[in-house]
This record gives sequence, C-alpha cells and structure tokens, in this order.
Amino acid sequence: MGERVTEADSLLTPARALLETVRRELDDPARWTQGVWGRDVCGSELENPTHPDAVCWCLDGALDRARALKLDANTYEWPTTLNNAKDMLVQQLKKRGERMRSGTYGLIASWNDEPHRTHADVLALLDETIGRARHFEAVRARRLHP
Repeated sequence: MGERVTEADSLLTPARALLETVRRELDDPARWTQGVWGRDVCGSELENPTHPDAVCWCLDGALDRARALKLDANTYEWPTTLNNAKDMLVQQLKKRGERMRSGTYGLIASWNDEPHRTHADVLALLDETIGRARHFEAVRARRLHP
C-alpha cells in the first residue's frame, strides 16, 4: 500500500515469468546445488549451467539456464530480463536485511552458497520475490485500468 509504481514496473512480467520458471526447475531438492553453477548426474561440476548434462543448479545457475532456454524460444530478451530478475531477488534480499558480499549479483551466488542455506530457503526467496512482483503488477493494472 502506498508503493510507487514506475515505468520500470512494466518490465516486471517477463522477469517474474523467468523467476517462475526457475521456481519450477528448482522445486525438486535434487535439482538444487551449492558452490557451482551446475552439476551432472554424477555430481561433477559444470561451469556452464546450460550444459545439456546439467541436472541441478545453484540459484544463479538456474536463472541463467532458464533465461537461455527461453531466449532460444524468443520469450526473454537478454540481458534485460535476466538483469531485472536478479535485481528483484537482490531487492528482496536487501529487504530481508541481507548484507552485500560480492557486488550486486554476487549476492545471489554467495547467499545461495552459505553453508547453512537450505533448499527451502531458496524456494522461499523465489516465492517472496514472485509474490512481490505480482503485487506490483496488480497495483500497476489498477492504476492503468481504474
């Protein structure tokens, strides 16, 4: 309530859709990892999260993978959608009081990789961020179509 809606809010929908794709990908705990972008079925590190052998990803890797898959289908513009999705996650982390550790986007990877971090924590962050985006989209829709 009382939150300002700006032109940038029109960019929320593609970024929210990207976050929803990541949320679906990481829903199964076996598809989430820490410390690397992605892993293959044997648990070996993959430096490229879009590698065809990847079966699990860190949050940052899952974002890049989802963006790459949708980019191939001409759904998400690069780099705007990915950057907006990461900005939304960083804003939510800041709202929670998380401290910046390694630059704006490095926060996502370092947050994911903290030893006490759980799969449930990652899903909760995604759910909170997606919910906040939906809220802003609803506010924007009411202002555009009273």
